[in-house]
Amino acid sequence: MNCYKNIIIMLLLIGSLFCNTFATESEPDPLKSETELSQNNSKTEIDSIAVYEYLIREYSEDASYAQNIVGMIIGLPFTIAGSVIVIGGLALISSGNALAGVIGVIAILICASPALLIGAPILIYNYKKYKVHKRNADKRDELQEALEQYKQRQHSIQVVITPVTNLESSSIGLNATLRF
Repeated sequence: MNCYKNIIIMLLLIGSLFCNTFATESEPDPLKSETELSQNNSKTEIDSIAVYEYLIREYSEDASYAQNIVGMIIGLPFTIAGSVIVIGGLALISSGNALAGVIGVIAILICASPALLIGAPILIYNYKKYKVHKRNADKRDELQEALEQYKQRQHSIQVVITPVTNLESSSIGLNATLRF
């Protein structure tokens, strides 16, 4: 019965550790701050291409996540091995045999503890950084697509036709506007 309490406590600790890993972090959005700047001061002319290129550079600096995948690949086997050894050691301790109990304690102290102390922090750190780097890579790709669309719109001619009603002379018509 005592062994099951230890297993439940261990699982709760591991669960709370992983819940902390999956917690979201709030980061300021530089694109939103630029938008708010342009809305607050309508007289300021902002070169949108320069803003896009600046944001793409900012997100590109922190968009490589290959090293985090390697870190997770290194940390995962250590964490799994340590967890399996802990569960096996607890099973040996609860078996009632004195020799098996000693072997279980030795296995937990000598094998499982270092594996968990090495693997879990490496896995958690690299997973957190992977999420950040992946989000930056996705945002960079979105900004590059938006920049290409903006450049295409900038070099095109738009014709806008709107209906016009004049209530004073009770007439209606169409108004055509060319945008370059």
